[in-house]
Amino acid sequence: MSTAALVTIIAAVVVVLVLAGFLLTIARVLAGVNRTLGAVVGAVGTIASKTQPVDSAVRSIDGNLATAKEGLSALLEKKVGADAAAQLVASVDPLAQAPPEEDPRSEPFAQPSDLAPSPPVPGRSAPSIRLRDDSEP
Repeated sequence: MSTAALVTIIAAVVVVLVLAGFLLTIARVLAGVNRTLGAVVGAVGTIASKTQPVDSAVRSIDGNLATAKEGLSALLEKKVGADAAAQLVASVDPLAQAPPEEDPRSEPFAQPSDLAPSPPVPGRSAPSIRLRDDSEP
């Protein structure tokens, strides 16, 4: 066997050994990731099982509040009339102003230019703020 063939075989064996080393390192890292994911999945399962009763409690509270709201609305309508009751409810309940098919929480965020300025608070004055203009000398 010639020297060139022997060097080629040795180089191929070295390449295979280096690749095997890298693959073993990758396998160890993936095993560690697998253990960590197992722990995380177990923790998420525990959290899900412990928070499951919260959903039924929130739904129960929501149902009770809806019943109370209906009862109070009926009482208010009886006392002041339907139109006055609707105006009063609309003035204090932002959800009552939205059409039933829309969810007011899904409206796009209002940009600052779309917002009306807040009215001044009596007895308080805001300090004047002058914005710096970089074009001034």
